[in-house]
Amino acid sequence: MNTNTKWIIAVIAAVVIGGGTVALLGNTGSQVSPAIQKVEEGTEDCVIKGNISSSGEKIYHVPSQRYYNQTVITTSKGERWFCNEEEAKKAGWRKSKV
Repeated sequence: MNTNTKWIIAVIAAVVIGGGTVALLGNTGSQVSPAIQKVEEGTEDCVIKGNISSSGEKIYHVPSQRYYNQTVITTSKGERWFCNEEEAKKAGWRKSKV
């Protein structure tokens, strides 16, 4: 099985497994992006995404913001979900400017 096939299988597995925590199982023998290795979803009440920028800045995104859908939370990098903006601010995160 070539690397492209392994990558496609991994992505399909992540989509099929669905809700909750999705983790790729087994060693595919190829380099897989950490963002795809573990993706967690917020709960119905906790939909604010706490993202850490490449410069280390803690920024949160609410569903109505421009980059909300593009933002992926990787908890192994310290990123997390918040239930409200006050919780995010108290934890030291700032709201995205866009």
